Amino acid sequence: CCDPELPDLGEESFRGVFQPSMVLRSTVRATPLERGSAAPWPLERPDVDAEALAILTLLERPALPPELFGERGLQTTGSDTEHCKPARDDVHTVALRVGSDIGAFRRGAPSLYADAAWFGRRLRPADEWRKVDVLIRQTARVPIAARSDGEGFRNSVLAGFASERFSAGFLVAYLNSSVVRWRHYYRNRDARLGMPQVKIGHLRAIPEPPPHLVSALAPMGDALNARNEGLTREELGAINTLVAEAFALTAAQRERIDRDAARW
Repeated sequence: CCDPELPDLGEESFRGVFQPSMVLRSTVRATPLERGSAAPWPLERPDVDAEALAILTLLERPALPPELFGERGLQTTGSDTEHCKPARDDVHTVALRVGSDIGAFRRGAPSLYADAAWFGRRLRPADEWRKVDVLIRQTARVPIAARSDGEGFRNSVLAGFASERFSAGFLVAYLNSSVVRWRHYYRNRDARLGMPQVKIGHLRAIPEPPPHLVSALAPMGDALNARNEGLTREELGAINTLVAEAFALTAAQRERIDRDAARW
C-alpha cells in the first residue's frame, strides 16, 4: 500500500524532463488484496495550504453525470498541417475551431478550414458536430467554455452536452465561474504542471451543484451565450455570488477565490 504522503519532487527534477515527479514509497501488505482500488495515490501537496484545503472540502460533492463531457475533436498530426488553411477555398471547406478560438461566453470564428478529401473518415459527419452543445478549451489551466454553433473543431477543444437536467446555459455559466475554475486549479495538480490542460477526467469530476443553482444560472448563461461577446466583471461577479452561496462559502473564502482567479 502507498505510504502517505508520496514526496513531491516538482517539475524539472530530472535533466530533460519537464513533467512533475514523485517518489513512490510503499509497504508490503500482510496479505494480498482480492480487489484493487481506483482511489488516487496519497500525493504530498505542498502547493495547497490549509485555507485552500478547507475550501476544497466544501466543494466536494458527487460529480456531474459523465455523459455531459466527451472527446469529439479532430485528431491531427504534423503531416496534416498543410491540409488546413486559415481561409475557406474550393478545397478547404470544413470549418475547424481550435482552443484559442474559445473564450468565456465567446465563440470566435474558426481558425482553420480542412481539406475533406485528405482527412476522409477522420472527419466526423456534420450531424455529429451539431450534437455538441458546449465548446471547452482544452489548452488552458482552467475551464473556459462557450456555446457551440455546430461547427467542427480540433482536439484542442473538448465537447459538452446538455441534458434534461443541465442546460447548455447552465453548463457554460457554471464552467466559467471562478469557483469551478478555482477548484479545478487546486484539485487537479496535473492540470497546471508540465503542459497545462483541461482533461475529460477533470470535467467529469466537477461537483454537481444544488438544483436551485442550476435553475438560477441557466437563464444568465442563455443570455450571455446569445450575446457571444464574453462577460463583464459585474456579470462574472453575479455568477460567482450565486455559486459561492450555493456551496456555503464564507466572505473570506470567496475573497480568496477571487484573488487567486485574478491570476488566470
